[in-house]
Amino acid sequence: MKQEIERHVRVNSAAAGSFTAEFLFPASFSGFDGHFPDQPVLPGICLIQAVLAAAEKTLDRKLELVEIVLAKFFSISRPDETLTAVCKADKDMVRAKISRGGDRAAEIRLRVRDA
Repeated sequence: MKQEIERHVRVNSAAAGSFTAEFLFPASFSGFDGHFPDQPVLPGICLIQAVLAAAEKTLDRKLELVEIVLAKFFSISRPDETLTAVCKADKDMVRAKISRGGDRAAEIRLRVRDA
């Protein structure tokens, strides 16, 4: 699943520990399986993994998730919706504010360490 998620992550810009990324999961993404057949919803853990993957691409190092400090979801995400993450990363924390079409979708804070 991790590799499949990584294929749907695009880092747009990065500078001094800050970066933006876009996530776009098509209806064929396996994370939608069972969540829910007639109304597919992106599981929150997939969005968390997408933030982690974007941080790894930006920082050019493998990270291990130590703790989900905050995972607050303000709306559901469906297939083929572009999600934009504005992120900050340092040695042991990754913070992301995620929006969809300008509307707040989620806020995530992850404690990490080098893998």
